[in-house]
Amino acid sequence: MRSFLGSAQFCAKFISGFSPISSLLWDLTCTSKSWKWGSKEEEAFDEIKKLLTNAPVITYFAKDAKTRLVTDPSPVDLGAVLEQQQEDGSYRPVYYTSRKLSNVEKRYSQFEREALAVRWACQKVYLYLYGIEFELRTDHKPMVTALSAKSTPPSARIERWLLHLQQCCYVVTHISGTENSADALSRLQLRTMMPCESTEYACGIASEAVPAALTLQQVEQASAKDPTLQLVRQAVASVEWSCLSGTVYKALAEELWGPWPACPQRQSYYQARKPLEAYYCTRT
Repeated sequence: MRSFLGSAQFCAKFISGFSPISSLLWDLTCTSKSWKWGSKEEEAFDEIKKLLTNAPVITYFAKDAKTRLVTDPSPVDLGAVLEQQQEDGSYRPVYYTSRKLSNVEKRYSQFEREALAVRWACQKVYLYLYGIEFELRTDHKPMVTALSAKSTPPSARIERWLLHLQQCCYVVTHISGTENSADALSRLQLRTMMPCESTEYACGIASEAVPAALTLQQVEQASAKDPTLQLVRQAVASVEWSCLSGTVYKALAEELWGPWPACPQRQSYYQARKPLEAYYCTRT
């Protein structure tokens, strides 16, 4: 809650009556008071989110306005905010973006994550930055030197990212962490999906992937007539992949069957199957 309210504070001066709207949420951050989330708190939370994503907080992109891109990584996420200067001299957000780091990217050093955030953010909002000069703001002081023209890249990975950034015209500026408006986008982690939610998500993807001219029933009927898919179905049911030799499906055996330590049905299946295999092997 403190992270959310701190992020909202960057745009509080553009929100009329921000203090009375957020007062209930600020009360939740007091250590002297117990946490109580009710309908009023939910309404205040939704109202602030609505105000943050509508005029006059967020504004349209203007090609001739002074533009700056603020980036910030965390151990698990990347965040960036594209801002532009208004007629009164203040800066307002044009585009919010963030994404989760992959398992490999999570093992990067802090310096590499900072460089990755810059490279990813420039690529994400490239349509806005193409052909203009903009200010690149970061709270990581070494990045100012690393992104300069005379710097020597510390690694081949960062050198590739810097080559990609050569198509952008930017000036790097160091800011303090309290001035970084993209901090909350990288610090607030996404909620991990439960197994049931991930299953529903996969089913949703499968439904959306079916062409509009076909129905799921037609796809099922065509799959039932396909000889290769019938072999796949039998292999998944019997865990015998020899019938799929020479096909791409055999290489995906573990993905089709799933990781067995997390699947109690598969674990019990193997526990029951091993004694039977040993018995029949001795008989033959």
